[in-house]
Amino acid sequence: MAAVDTLTPITFKRQLAIVNKFVEIPDGQQTLRTKLTAADVLTLIPGAEYEKLGTLQRDQRWIVLPEEGRLSGPSADYYQILRDAAGL
Repeated sequence: MAAVDTLTPITFKRQLAIVNKFVEIPDGQQTLRTKLTAADVLTLIPGAEYEKLGTLQRDQRWIVLPEEGRLSGPSADYYQILRDAAGL
């Protein structure tokens, strides 16, 4: 077996569901569910991406937030940005 010289960095992928054209905001799924659209979130968070998964019968749409390193963490509190924009 070959020895491994380096460690692979760990990254976290955070996804927010899009339901009925609106993004589900953490801590506000019930009260803020119709506040921000996918376009709003993509504008508010640089580096966020739109992702569509599924089949023709059942599609699921997501907003994927920028990756964050295990040690470095996120460059900003994305959830707080969304809560502020939605008025939570």
